[in-house]
Amino acid sequence: QVLDESGSDARECYAAFSQSYGFLSALLAKRGMKSSRNSLEGKDGFFNKYYRPWGEVDPSFVHVLPGDIFEGVNGQFKPWCSCGQTHGYIQGLKDIMAENNLTNEDIERIDVLVGDLGQKLSENHESRYVPAKANDARFSIPFTLACVLEDGDVTLGNFLPENLSKYYKSAEKVHWKWDENTAHNEEFKGLEPATTKVTTTDGRVFEKM
Repeated sequence: QVLDESGSDARECYAAFSQSYGFLSALLAKRGMKSSRNSLEGKDGFFNKYYRPWGEVDPSFVHVLPGDIFEGVNGQFKPWCSCGQTHGYIQGLKDIMAENNLTNEDIERIDVLVGDLGQKLSENHESRYVPAKANDARFSIPFTLACVLEDGDVTLGNFLPENLSKYYKSAEKVHWKWDENTAHNEEFKGLEPATTKVTTTDGRVFEKM
């Protein structure tokens, strides 16, 4: 829902609550604190209280054995501190600027093709072009591309409240177009393809996907 509504601070920290309890539990267990052995499968445990009588629960997914795959190792670190969907556009713009020795002053406009998710990160002018909150800026294709135009990169400092307005003018160079070939495509349930086209002030056109 934070993609559809502007002004939320919760996106900055909501995951920290569940993670903090997991971390605290590990620390307490390490210090020898005991707890119920059947907190999941017991008569008054989690499964019986919250999942039955609606259906039987298969607890095998929590039965970890030596040699089992730990999916956490397949996680990724994002190179930029913004929504993953912005990354393809960021990389495309950085490459175009570097390969053609372009600066912000050389660029007349940027056109991006977006799917369903990209549209959410572009269409609301108030939250995506002139965001007042760091969270809205991180989920904005125009704002993150403006950071590249102004500073050559996207960093944590871009999202400090006092720095947000610096990028508003450059964000207006970004124009988005809904791409029906990407939208509603089951192939792109995760991140969508990112096409970035740059038009320079002297009429040259460069494109990256």
